[in-house]
Amino acid sequence: FSNPIKYISPQILTILGLSELEVMKKEDRWFSFIHPEDQPKVNECLEEVFKFKKPVETSYRLQNQQTGTYIWVDDYICPSLDESQRVIEIYGSVKDVSDRKNAIIKIENEKKQTAATQLQLLSSQLNPHFIYNTLNAFQYYILKGNVEESLNHISEFSQLMRKVLENSMHQNITIEDEINFLMQYVEISKRRMKKELNFEIIVHPDIEVSEQLIPPMLLQPYIENSIIHGFSENTNSSKIEIRFTKIEDRIFCSVEDNGIGRKKA
Repeated sequence: FSNPIKYISPQILTILGLSELEVMKKEDRWFSFIHPEDQPKVNECLEEVFKFKKPVETSYRLQNQQTGTYIWVDDYICPSLDESQRVIEIYGSVKDVSDRKNAIIKIENEKKQTAATQLQLLSSQLNPHFIYNTLNAFQYYILKGNVEESLNHISEFSQLMRKVLENSMHQNITIEDEINFLMQYVEISKRRMKKELNFEIIVHPDIEVSEQLIPPMLLQPYIENSIIHGFSENTNSSKIEIRFTKIEDRIFCSVEDNGIGRKKA
């Protein structure tokens, strides 16, 4: 930084919000205007230019001295060599890339948010009580010495978990996929219930279950409520009926059970 600046482009002056004279007078050129988090990276790039005597390209943030805002720039740093291959000058170009960089940052943040939302969705999809009780069922079968039953149960549970993971990666799944998932879920739930559970899904013939899309895990919470709350004190044979019907261009779904009812539950 001890060498004086010979030339500075109007683009840099616009980015910095300073006059040519103001920049020329600065002993550290515009290094102090670089975002503190980016200064070590720029230092490393300069050292690399001097060490390997080759151009280096980097991105960093420069603060506009009029607005105080930081602007992303691409800096192409090149060495100028003498006959002895010593670096005698540094030259290059600085370009405002804020729009592109901010768009990339926005996409990355959206990806992170999407991942966090998917994780939150996944964690809320299956009631912790269901997982806990299912694991207890494994323990029960093992302690009873029923190895085959426990292995079957573990296999069914792993398939269900895999299906939850697969479905959570999509905003929508087919009704057919949702039905298959519910059948797996109910089969596992049946093993934990001491009384009989009849589960029936009725689909109107005009509904193409392999084509119609719905959000994943849309119906599971209702089935879970029926099993946990509706049938907790039900002494009769328990029954859940899901019915898909079509009226004009809309699909309607009803979940009905013969449990003790919302009031008692």
